[in-house]
Amino acid sequence: MISAHVQSRSFSRPIASDDPVTISSHVRAADVDVSVRDLGPGVPAHILEKLFTPFVTTKADGLGIGLAIVRSIVDAHGGTIVARNHPDGGATFTVTLHRSAAAAVAEALH
Repeated sequence: MISAHVQSRSFSRPIASDDPVTISSHVRAADVDVSVRDLGPGVPAHILEKLFTPFVTTKADGLGIGLAIVRSIVDAHGGTIVARNHPDGGATFTVTLHRSAAAAVAEALH
């Protein structure tokens, strides 16, 4: 997800290698959120509503499948992913997984 988010950030300006990205989490009794936020220009409104649709891209050489793949993986684990523009600038992508699914994903990664 993080790689797909970073690669999708070039909506209106080139991405600098030192552009900050913030990763945060929030654990509740039933589920876990993992959020990735950048400080770029945000996602244009007309793209935001279809951002996870396959073959939607803003890049001349993009395929538009990265975030669609992320959504299919998150869906397969019973979770959700949303993208929104942050009021202070940039975009935030948040994955929410049920705690049992989050534990299974974490174990599979180790």
